[in-house]
Amino acid sequence: MRLNDAFNKTIDLLEEYYQFNKQDEAVLSLLSDFDCSVFNDGNPVDLATYYDWEKIILPFMSHKELSESDVKKALIDFFLDWNRLYLTG
Repeated sequence: MRLNDAFNKTIDLLEEYYQFNKQDEAVLSLLSDFDCSVFNDGNPVDLATYYDWEKIILPFMSHKELSESDVKKALIDFFLDWNRLYLTG
């Protein structure tokens, strides 16, 4: 799985979760930050959030082929890091 594939899988996982947990504003915020359809360049709305995610996913990619399970683990790590940095101060 390439980085772009991992990013798309991350968005799919977030959207799937959000379908059943619409009250989760943190996930909605991330989906908004990761939205690549807003600007003509195709980049996510919030590149800083994307780079935070990329920092978490890259170590998973450096050792072997990235699996869906790795993307899920990286997403959990991302949430923990994001929560520590931005939500709990």
